Amino acid sequence: MLTFQVESYSKVRDEVAALTIQHYEEIALFKDKIKLDPDYERYEVLEEKGILCFITVRDSDVGNKIVGYHISLVMPHLHYKSTLIGITDIFFLDKEYRQGLEGLKLFKFFEEEMLRRGVKEIMAGTKLRLNLGKMFTHLGWIETDHMYAKWIGD
Repeated sequence: MLTFQVESYSKVRDEVAALTIQHYEEIALFKDKIKLDPDYERYEVLEEKGILCFITVRDSDVGNKIVGYHISLVMPHLHYKSTLIGITDIFFLDKEYRQGLEGLKLFKFFEEEMLRRGVKEIMAGTKLRLNLGKMFTHLGWIETDHMYAKWIGD
């Protein structure tokens, strides 16, 4: 059985490290140029300031193992300082747990947590190849932007 909860990033970061590698291997662009190198210290500073929201997905049937996560930043919008927003940094669910409605449940939990914190608008980006538009539409989200990437380094 899967459970969803807000946890302290600094307390579970080592526990989630293997899943982060799996996430990187699946979705990262330019892996031949950019190696996975999380800025743990900055995440912890954001957590101390109350900006970071770290949601975990745990499987109670296998020792309460973390099988997914959603990390977001909660802060006033830079263009509309009176509006609190929740911006998704990253989210991931182990492939083994993607059948059914588990991804949908993760985002519903995220929405509930953002409401609890007084957030007015939530945002998330996703890789096009993951084809998650149907899930977001089902949740009432609207597509607002397209983002492009290009490697310009050496």
